Amino acid sequence: MSRDTETYRPLVVDPAGYAADPTVTVVDELAAQLEQLARCRAPREGAEVERIEAEGVWFYYPWRRTLVHVLPRDLHRELRFDRNHYAITTEEQERLTGLTICVAGLSVGRSVVTTLVHEGVGGELRLADFDVLDLSNLNRITGGVADVGISKAVLAAREVAELDPYVEVKLFPNGVERDTVNAFVDGADFVVDECDGLEIKVLLREHARAAGIPVVMATAHRGMLDVERFDRDPERPLFHGLLGEVSAAELEGLTTKQKVPYVIRILDPASLTHRAAASMIEVKESVSTWPQLASDVALGGAMVTNAVRRIALGQLTTSGRFFNDLDELQPVELTTPEPDTPSAPDPRPEHDDDMRFLVACATTAPSGGNMQPWRFVTGRNVIRAWLDEPRNTSLLDFRHRAAHFALGAALEAATVGARARGYKPSASINGGPVWELKLEPGGVKDDSRAEILWQRCCNRRTSGSLPVDDLHGLASHGAPLDVEVRRDVKALGTALGTLDRVRFLSPRLRHDMMGELRFNAAEAHATRDGIEVASLELDGADRAAMDVLKLGLGLDFLAELDRGHGLGNLARDAFAASARALVLRATSTDRPALVEAGRGLMRLWLEATRRGLAVHPWGSPFLFQHLLEAPETLTGWERTALNHAANGFELDPERPILLVLRISRYEDPPVVRSLRRPLKDVLI
Repeated sequence: MSRDTETYRPLVVDPAGYAADPTVTVVDELAAQLEQLARCRAPREGAEVERIEAEGVWFYYPWRRTLVHVLPRDLHRELRFDRNHYAITTEEQERLTGLTICVAGLSVGRSVVTTLVHEGVGGELRLADFDVLDLSNLNRITGGVADVGISKAVLAAREVAELDPYVEVKLFPNGVERDTVNAFVDGADFVVDECDGLEIKVLLREHARAAGIPVVMATAHRGMLDVERFDRDPERPLFHGLLGEVSAAELEGLTTKQKVPYVIRILDPASLTHRAAASMIEVKESVSTWPQLASDVALGGAMVTNAVRRIALGQLTTSGRFFNDLDELQPVELTTPEPDTPSAPDPRPEHDDDMRFLVACATTAPSGGNMQPWRFVTGRNVIRAWLDEPRNTSLLDFRHRAAHFALGAALEAATVGARARGYKPSASINGGPVWELKLEPGGVKDDSRAEILWQRCCNRRTSGSLPVDDLHGLASHGAPLDVEVRRDVKALGTALGTLDRVRFLSPRLRHDMMGELRFNAAEAHATRDGIEVASLELDGADRAAMDVLKLGLGLDFLAELDRGHGLGNLARDAFAASARALVLRATSTDRPALVEAGRGLMRLWLEATRRGLAVHPWGSPFLFQHLLEAPETLTGWERTALNHAANGFELDPERPILLVLRISRYEDPPVVRSLRRPLKDVLI
């Protein structure tokens, strides 16, 4: 049987006429591909996978005598390009697969064609080369000894058909000629020049410039890439003006030796390496032609495909010459991070001075991001608390409400400390300081709650179920807070995860959030505020993800695409593992009400600690106060995203959500507890 050296198009056939032929190989992987496609559509672990049904298309490849069952066009490309996301978005992929691309010369050009099709760039390819594959070509061109003697254009077209039979291929097996150049170039989106003939290179550019089509060329010389944007500059000189005004007609009939000066002008003598210069001298002497290595050819295919894609998507707008010389790769100094040792919890403060002891008690209070927004001034039997405004720049602290809420918790903690020292405390909420605590001697000493005060902490280590009745009993300790017991913790976690996504994807909210995090013990000890990342109890994968999120890489891109829903997984999974949750609302938004609400939070949390319950607060619902009362303080994207997130909550501007508390039983204390600023920083 003689080998097939001409056919390159697969045939759409009825399989019945071929399957019975014992000389035909039948490949039917359609069911497995449909299953794989279904999994790609539901990539989240544990997600429900919907069954996809499709009949597919039977293609017969004559040169292989192989019958293949292929997914329908759209499904085939959806699955084949699945791993392009999000390097290429779905919308970008549609634009790229609609391009018509001409490739002249199929040595380096073969690598270009292969890479274009793999990446899904080009729905119609016009391939031109007059030559056949020689054994000497196999140092750089895809193929094997059985392909020697077959047209390079036919071999390239076959490779396209086997990768994607839906790509339209038009062959120019005689290469680009004067009488075919119009058919080759007209109506195309790109011309890729990888041919050898100097006059044809100029001819292609003359026609591309006249038609306003960009030309891209890679050269196996120092990773050189030329981009000529004739679509943007129709008067641009060919080859960046390096050849002067030479036309294709003037170059016809010149010998190889006569063309050398022009080639040197295109390459630029100053860019030549020693080996390239030596090779040029030895062409037709000790070597038959210009040397090309497979690595350089592969790089050329990658560079051309990258340039075509970026031009098509509006990302590469300039003409010029670019180098990506593999021989000039520079090493980068790598540093191995030292293992981080989480911070040890602060020892219980012991102070002979009563006032310092009470202030130390006050500083144990929880605050948003553990930013500790307070200053204390002591006098004779009195403590006054002030808002430390420079520490209150977070967008979550809407009109300083979060800070006043935290200062209310500090007031309750100071009151507990006062009773432990035998004082009768009397609190007032003033117009100057946020609050004032007067201390009258002669009270009954009660240090039972002070012991719990030192134990109270945020604990993300949870286990065990919790009866709803227990939660109602606990909630009563939060008065005057409006405390709602939530059983649907999974839905609540999903809603809070939607809010977390907004905080990650909004640049300024992300800046706030990252400013609250301390990524190692050294950072935590340096500031003694914020949230040490070790306290988040992240597994290895989530901890690595946090290191990437810290840099903000890719988050603006996800916001543009309205994606990034996995950023809410931490909240969703945390609440799914919880027993119950409490939603805390303010009864009013004035300062006294918020301070009293903070006192209620502290009482509730101390009671939870006494009962052996783990408490993990979630403060992101403070963002809704911007949305409800001052939407102009939000960007358009933030307003849209928060409106979407609001679907998971019952919002009331008169009773805003202050915190959500995740409540569970626990067996182990947290590995890390948040540090507190030293008294010298907060006490005057």
